[in-house]
Amino acid sequence: MSNKNVQQRQLAEYLEKANRDASKLDQLWAGLDDDIEFVEKEYSSRYEVPCPEPIDKSKYNPYGYVDIVTFITHPHFLSLNPYPWQTLALKLFYRNTEGNTDIDVNCADKNEEKDCSKCVWKYVVDNELDNCLILEDGIEFLRDDFKNMKINNNVHILFVNEEMNQFDLNKNFIGYGLQGYVVTKKGATILMNKCHTMFIPIDLQIRHLCNTKELVGTTITKPYLKRQNNRVSSIDNSVTNMDNLNEKQDPNNILTRLLLKLKEKNINLDDFV
Repeated sequence: MSNKNVQQRQLAEYLEKANRDASKLDQLWAGLDDDIEFVEKEYSSRYEVPCPEPIDKSKYNPYGYVDIVTFITHPHFLSLNPYPWQTLALKLFYRNTEGNTDIDVNCADKNEEKDCSKCVWKYVVDNELDNCLILEDGIEFLRDDFKNMKINNNVHILFVNEEMNQFDLNKNFIGYGLQGYVVTKKGATILMNKCHTMFIPIDLQIRHLCNTKELVGTTITKPYLKRQNNRVSSIDNSVTNMDNLNEKQDPNNILTRLLLKLKEKNINLDDFV
């Protein structure tokens, strides 16, 4: 690249930075003076809109590329408004490429992400419960002597459902479902940290944590409950009568499941992304 081209590139970068700084100063000035109402500047074309700063400013993004979501949504670029699943697909496709090494796959609202106020595990931690029995809807009780239930102090989660009471030759969980389980305060803390972002169905993700020993889990010989197979599912509004739902569970990651579902529904990927 000639010296003239290098200088032109540097000048363009300086101009973009100056435009960004000018926009920030306008907003700060309006915030300092109550008599001044900040009016967002209207631009006649996208070329007048200041270029946003890249999220990734590390050595892995030497040319200062913006992330894919900014490129899609920012008015300086495409100014599109994708659906949440489209945004997730883009993040997964471009993750760890230049400009996208710091991209956050989680689509949760940042305030919700911090407090997790609707999470039952947080309720256990905040109320300092030694342990808590958590039940799903659509279950069939096999026994009712819950007062006799005991959990070892060294265990984080005790599965009391029939479906998770299965092991392979290496003593790894091969069951499924969270129809009923007891979680300790330490277990709830681990689950909040490890399951904030879901990569696979939540019961399989928790099962994986148990099998990798990140979560100490166990079952009981005589389960308290099982899934009610003849009820209409609240997810797909149909009756699933299967003896082993492991045959139905999809262990693939979110991106693979997303693409397979698009193929199943014969949706053009160009239209989706």
